[in-house]
Amino acid sequence: MSHSKVWLGLAFLMLEAMAFSVPALAQQPVETPPPAQKVPEPAPAATVDNQTEQIPSAPVAPKRITLENLRQRAENGEAGAQFQLAHRYLNGEGVTADNFIALQWFARAAEQGNPNAQYNIAVMYLNGIGVIQDNAAAVDWFRQAADNGDAQAQFTLAIILFNGQYDVPQNVPQAYKWFTLAGSAGIREAAANAVLIQEMMPPEQVEMMQQEALKWIESYESRQTHSN
Repeated sequence: MSHSKVWLGLAFLMLEAMAFSVPALAQQPVETPPPAQKVPEPAPAATVDNQTEQIPSAPVAPKRITLENLRQRAENGEAGAQFQLAHRYLNGEGVTADNFIALQWFARAAEQGNPNAQYNIAVMYLNGIGVIQDNAAAVDWFRQAADNGDAQAQFTLAIILFNGQYDVPQNVPQAYKWFTLAGSAGIREAAANAVLIQEMMPPEQVEMMQQEALKWIESYESRQTHSN
C-alpha cells in the first residue's frame, strides 16, 4: 500500500498529548508505466559462410508519458491517469496550477475506488484546498480511503478517533483497530501507538478489536481478488 499522496504533517504521537497538526501538501505523483508495447519482430537473419548469424534488435526506448497522452487516458476512464493528471494541476507541472481542477480529477479517480485519490480529497477538504473547508466531508473521505486500504488514511483516522477530533466522538477501541492495521501496513508510528493503547484497554476488548482487524483484512483481500 505504498504510494504518493498529499501528505499530512503528522508528528510522532505521545499518549500524554496526541496532537494532530494541520495537513500540508507535499507529494510527487506516482508514474505509472505506459501501455505495453508489442515485442519487436526479430531482424532478418544474415547468412555468412553457411552460418546463420542473428542480428540483435536495438532496444526499444520506453514511451514518454506526455500531457496529451495522460489527459487522453484520464478522459478514457483510467483511474491512475486521472490521479496523475490531478497532481499535475495541483503542483502546476506542465499546466497552470488549479486546485479546483485537481480536485475534479481526484474525484473521478476516487469514484473508481482509488484510495490515494480518496485520501487526497480528504486532505483538501480538511485544508480548504480547491473546495470550501469541511471537516465532516474530510473525515468521511478518510474513512473511505482507510476502508480501501490506504495506510496513511488508516493512521489519520486512528488519530482522529483517539483524540475525538472534528466532531467525531472519541473511540479508543476503534482507534486501536486502525492503528493496528496501519502498523501492519508498515507505518511504524501506528504500530507503536497500537502497543501503547493496548495497555489502556481490557484484554477482552483488545481481542475483539484484533478480530475486527482480521475480518477487515479478509474482506479487503476478498475485494482485491474480485476486482482483478
